[in-house]
Amino acid sequence: MRKLKKYYSNIQIKMNKNSVISILGPTGVGKSELAFCLAEKIDGEIISSDSRQIYRWMDIGTDKPNQEKLKKIKHHCINILNPDEYYSAGEYAKNTRKIILEILKKGKVPIVVGGSGLYIRALFDGLFSEPVKDLILKNQLRKKAQEGKIEELFNELKKIDPEYAERVSLKDSQRIVRALEVYYTTGKKITEFWKEHQKREFLPVIFIGLMRKRTELYKRIEDRIDRMLKSGLIEETQKLLNMGYGKNLNSMQTIGYKEVIEYLDKKISYEEMVYLIKKKTRNYAKRQITWFKKDKRIDWFYMNRKCSYAELIDTIVHKYFI
Repeated sequence: MRKLKKYYSNIQIKMNKNSVISILGPTGVGKSELAFCLAEKIDGEIISSDSRQIYRWMDIGTDKPNQEKLKKIKHHCINILNPDEYYSAGEYAKNTRKIILEILKKGKVPIVVGGSGLYIRALFDGLFSEPVKDLILKNQLRKKAQEGKIEELFNELKKIDPEYAERVSLKDSQRIVRALEVYYTTGKKITEFWKEHQKREFLPVIFIGLMRKRTELYKRIEDRIDRMLKSGLIEETQKLLNMGYGKNLNSMQTIGYKEVIEYLDKKISYEEMVYLIKKKTRNYAKRQITWFKKDKRIDWFYMNRKCSYAELIDTIVHKYFI
């Protein structure tokens, strides 16, 4: 890491009329605020790459920008689906590329902001589509996962593709099974496919990473969760359930909503709910840091309590626009 006005890397890219800015970093670090302030400064439009902010009525738990900000700066990929609708990373990439081109045609700067590594990878590097031909193997792996043997599968993945294993959670059975399916049916690791697709560049992209000291980041995460609860996270979750959006939906498995549902079902106490939300969010931030640290294209900026967004934006503008 580096101090605010000393560059961490030797990355030297200047903006041109077709450049895209991507602001990355762990949850709670301050990406959305930076994106908003930067959009005001350089006449940009914001594109969310958050895989949960796409859902309507899930506002508090996904920490969406408030209505004032949404009105002041044009935002894309927020509130586009109902909580029971499916949206793949491939669909996100296809639709977002169209949005980027539309923004560029208006002479504005597209600013992609969010922490969903899969969405970002799909958008800028592409995704591979490798069919799984061995249905017997596919079913065997999924059966193991359903039987609670996911740790066994995860250990298998760590031996085969340790780089990918570092990027997924032990509880992410879908991605673990998919990675094993790909390897055993193609003989290639999932990370090998990614590296091949990284060679195909959509548009010039400036990757800006935002980071803080771990203790400060965790404090910000915990404070944000406290604010969410005070703002009505429990009531928002209950409303979603009342609307017919069940607890088994992928959207309702989001950290925060899942624990609130367990609390509403009287499976855990209020104190346990708060503890679990904070713990899982911290762990999620750790995984995001691991994921993004692998990408050498990212130019990291180190934030602290004494550093204002205005100072950071001045640094970014000086480096990339002047």
